[in-house]
Amino acid sequence: MRQSLAAVLFGLTCLTFPVAAQDLPALFHVVDVSENDVLNIRSTASAKSQIIGFFAPAEDQIEVITQDETGNWGLVNVGETSGWVSMRFLTASQPNNHGPSCFGTEPFWSARALSQYQGRTLTFSLLGGPKETVPLIERRSRNNQTRESGSFTGQSLSGHYVISRQVCSDGMSDRVFGLTADFLINQNGEWVQYSGCCSLSSN
Repeated sequence: MRQSLAAVLFGLTCLTFPVAAQDLPALFHVVDVSENDVLNIRSTASAKSQIIGFFAPAEDQIEVITQDETGNWGLVNVGETSGWVSMRFLTASQPNNHGPSCFGTEPFWSARALSQYQGRTLTFSLLGGPKETVPLIERRSRNNQTRESGSFTGQSLSGHYVISRQVCSDGMSDRVFGLTADFLINQNGEWVQYSGCCSLSSN
């Protein structure tokens, strides 16, 4: 039986996380799983709970949202829901050029940061509209990397953003995300706020 989003969120608020949890969400890849085996994703943080999905051997770019109170299990997204995997079979991934992918509804919007040799850029788009890529002209991290804010500017798009480490729901599925986003954007002279969730995974 699939866990409800409300149950997952309630469980997260009751956990006491280990120190390492302050570095989550983060990307990992599968280790120590043989080629003819898989890493199971389970409905709860227990080896006896129902299997709801799996990761292939050596699969990469797996986003762990948070850990259980023991630090032995990590919360991940699979399909339209969330589940738990054993941290014993995960190790940190190598950094990539992609920043968080952020998105929201009412209206549907998306934004993605990209690290480049010349500096970071941000691509923002509304559903059905064109994508515009603008440079990030200012970026600040606060509170031990738990919050990042910045500014960007382009020909017809400029504004500010705040991304925080906080449990977030997309409102359309039972998935859970570890980052919230707020964008205040000036579109042709009009300021509009967009709020949503972010994912580190490039998959």
